[in-house]
Amino acid sequence: RRLGGVGRAGAVLLSNMVFKMSVAHCLAALNVLIAIPGILLVGMGAYLVYLAPALEEPDGAAILSQLVLLSGCLVTTLAVVGWCGIAQERESLLGFYIFLLMLNLSLLATVAVVCVFFSSQMENLMCLEWPGQPDVFLQQVEDEFQCCGCGFNETSTTRG
Repeated sequence: RRLGGVGRAGAVLLSNMVFKMSVAHCLAALNVLIAIPGILLVGMGAYLVYLAPALEEPDGAAILSQLVLLSGCLVTTLAVVGWCGIAQERESLLGFYIFLLMLNLSLLATVAVVCVFFSSQMENLMCLEWPGQPDVFLQQVEDEFQCCGCGFNETSTTRG
């Protein structure tokens, strides 16, 4: 029996092509959704590293701004690798893309677990480091969050 002038094999082939194209379009949309935060992170990291006014900030803030820039570059690279794999239909590139997605997911899960299970230790560490930070930085944090320093440490005092 003929379906619209196309044989049964042709209809199956046409159906497979439509499915393949819809999967490719979904993956391309996923890569756009991955690229947008990556580009935003690159912009934010570049601003923090190169264009932000030089304040007396602690070493941790400089490292954090560089990590923001690095993570933005990695996420944007992930999106580009995925898009190239879809555009060229290369299995090796798509396999590498899936590997990078799994690596990204495992890193996010690791950070989430560390934040949940070690939050009290991080607060204690922050309270130990709080008095050693520059006065300008401490004043900015205290003004922004309307607080008077670290409440977990008896040695913390308000700086004015």
